[in-house]
Amino acid sequence: MRDRIVLLDDPVIDKIAAGEVIERPSSVLKELLENAIDAGAASLRIELEEGGRKKILVSDDGRGICAEDVPLAVRRHATSKLRTSEDLFRISSMGFRGEALASIASVSQFSLLTREASAPEGMKLETVGNETISLYSRPAPVGTTIQIQDLFFNVPVREKFLKSGQVEYASCVELIQAQALSRPHISFILSHNGKEKWAWPGVCTQEEAASMSEAVLRKRVQQVLAVAEADSFLYVQEENQYGCFTGLISPPGVEKATQKNMWTFVNSRWVKDKTIRYGILRGYHSHLLKGQYPQVVGFFTCEPSLVDVNVHPTKAELRFQYAAEVQSLLSQGIRGKLRGAEWAEAPQAVYVAPTSMSSVSQPVRTFPSDFSRSSSVSEKEARSFTFAPLRMGGISTTASLPKMLQSSAGISPAAPSILDWDRFLFQGSWFDCYLVFSDESRILVIDQHAFHERILYEKYLQDPVLYSRYQPLLIPHLMACSAEEVALFAENQAQLASYGCTYKVLEGKGIEVTGVPPLLRRQQFDGLFTSLLQEVRSHPPTAGMPATLHHQVLATLACHSAVRAGEKLGAEEVQRLQKEAHGVDFLHNCPHGRRVFKWLNRSEVEGWFDRT
Repeated sequence: MRDRIVLLDDPVIDKIAAGEVIERPSSVLKELLENAIDAGAASLRIELEEGGRKKILVSDDGRGICAEDVPLAVRRHATSKLRTSEDLFRISSMGFRGEALASIASVSQFSLLTREASAPEGMKLETVGNETISLYSRPAPVGTTIQIQDLFFNVPVREKFLKSGQVEYASCVELIQAQALSRPHISFILSHNGKEKWAWPGVCTQEEAASMSEAVLRKRVQQVLAVAEADSFLYVQEENQYGCFTGLISPPGVEKATQKNMWTFVNSRWVKDKTIRYGILRGYHSHLLKGQYPQVVGFFTCEPSLVDVNVHPTKAELRFQYAAEVQSLLSQGIRGKLRGAEWAEAPQAVYVAPTSMSSVSQPVRTFPSDFSRSSSVSEKEARSFTFAPLRMGGISTTASLPKMLQSSAGISPAAPSILDWDRFLFQGSWFDCYLVFSDESRILVIDQHAFHERILYEKYLQDPVLYSRYQPLLIPHLMACSAEEVALFAENQAQLASYGCTYKVLEGKGIEVTGVPPLLRRQQFDGLFTSLLQEVRSHPPTAGMPATLHHQVLATLACHSAVRAGEKLGAEEVQRLQKEAHGVDFLHNCPHGRRVFKWLNRSEVEGWFDRT
């Protein structure tokens, strides 16, 4: 039997359209909220039952709908937001497709009550499965109230895939939070199962919301998200000819293991767009541990014609005309703010500079010299301390950013380092891992490996010669590899050679290492080359992420060239480390995102002994 082509009935078409736009209660809520925002609402009331499975109600005080247009509101391809095809390329409204209400009404029991300010009465429309049940005039406040009941009542297959009421409610809450963040001038009230959950009054005027000042953004974030660390977030504002990025970003140390705390908006539209998120992560590229993500509330605004919001049914992903430039704008703004070091300021200390070098007091041991007599420190811990009191002086506390970083980070001059080495005395090494310093009122503990790793990473960034040339090995080193690894080494041979790692590929055996970067301190060739192989495997050249791969390779080289945890360092080696730090503007994280140092101020230590 031959298959024939037929035209589908309108009810079938409506359900297909609903499947593209309406996935769950939060999808319905999104369309209703966006329509209310487009209507100029200043206040929104939202009521849910069973997470929206049984009921979704959105009431606004916006402009309302003309009485004559009410029947068209639930017709497919009917909209007040487009007139010509050219309008598709300069979308400034939140919704525009003209399918949302028709799709929602086709899979629910739907009612709409609306009135314009100029109308004496309102108009109410009721439908079931998009079949009109009633249409009549009645008294109503200015604005629009839409109620959805029994979502997917006539599509049991779709209803079966809905989650529990609590899960659907959580999805709705996330959506409302996003809309409230992007519209700080609008009031939001939410009720669930008959109980008011929260009310967020607007925190500014509509004009103030357009500029999204630091004060407005901080107030709204604290109100909506109630993030414990929000006070420490950094305000970013970066602008060029491609657009403007404004937001609050978390400093290193308060990141999360999920991207759910990255709230990103384009022209006030909540999106989960790869271009935007990758731009943000590029800005954090050496300040986060692998698998960790920053907390961000970020807004990118640009000319509407430069971004296509019509490439995804829910408009969650976008297409930028200048995607690479947008990513660079975001990464530069974030990188510049993090390198400013505001987030890592040392504890306040009272310090009076000596009038001359001769007036500097001699080093004082912060810890007792005989730990074996202390009841609170074990014999093993006592042996792990080595002391070499030494004054570190003559190291400048300011440094310029490398030229290549000044241009990429968009900052000049660089912020001064917060590590004022003239104040600190080296007290000793703890567990052959941590270097301990002190001044009049503080203790500074540094992870020696992370410290040296960051120094070397910055030096690699400043001077590519340090890694692009190689040091030939007198005796080549044979490294056994699997067939897959041999293939990867062969594929990336030229790329790794540009980082000073040269080798010959031995088919069926492995590779023969013939040269390494000059700064490599130890004969850990297998570890280095295995790590490099992992990086090129996870960031293949075809993935379009050369900047990320470049960072990871340099971080790997720095890691394998740095002093190790457990390596005993003498006073001269420590002094040499600090001299190497001269000219390095940023020491707060290692390239892999781990912290480099920790401050302890006098009041903290006194608190341990009840001296506060």
